[in-house]
Amino acid sequence: MVERYYNEKGELAVLISYRGGWSTCYGEALAYDRRIIEYWLNESTSIKDLKKFVRALGYDEVFIDSDDDLAIVYIPAGTMFCITEYDGCESIQTPKTLGMQIA
Repeated sequence: MVERYYNEKGELAVLISYRGGWSTCYGEALAYDRRIIEYWLNESTSIKDLKKFVRALGYDEVFIDSDDDLAIVYIPAGTMFCITEYDGCESIQTPKTLGMQIA
């Protein structure tokens, strides 16, 4: 299990891709790994740099087209959610956005 990154408000940072299936194709740990989030926030948002960094951490090769493919979404603590993907575009879904009901 990877260590996760929480901001000063206690929200979980989740790195998702709008065009490449970042974590849904290559493993959910990529979306939550504190080291990757901190690198993206503090070091570089260059995809070329990030790919090198991710490989150095021991992850397999990942495919991302351009720098604007990735974005960090903050999830309030205690929120039930999942990362979904449709045609390469990842999004965050909650019971409410999925229209879930209680029996």
